[in-house]
Amino acid sequence: MIPLEEAATERKLRVNSMIESKKQQALQKRNKITKLEGEQIKIQAQVANVRKNAQSFVDNMIKVIEAKKQKFFEELEDQAKKSRERLKIKQCEIERELRRIETEIEKN
Repeated sequence: MIPLEEAATERKLRVNSMIESKKQQALQKRNKITKLEGEQIKIQAQVANVRKNAQSFVDNMIKVIEAKKQKFFEELEDQAKKSRERLKIKQCEIERELRRIETEIEKN
């Protein structure tokens, strides 16, 4: 081979080697992009799962609070009913005593 052809062949080999290297770099970059896209999808799925779990937790807490509130109101009404009954009994006792006193007054 003549030196010019050798130089051209060598240059061609270097260019081909550089092109192959760039193709490998491009492939690696595409693979990284694909991996990052996959991680983004995974993160979005995790966010959706956390949101769902948080909403479920909040819904359950609301149910618990609502049940406790309802129980408190029922106990309050029960206590109020018992108090009214005690007052009614006391009122009846006082009314009986009043009638007895009035009856004694009328007799005299």
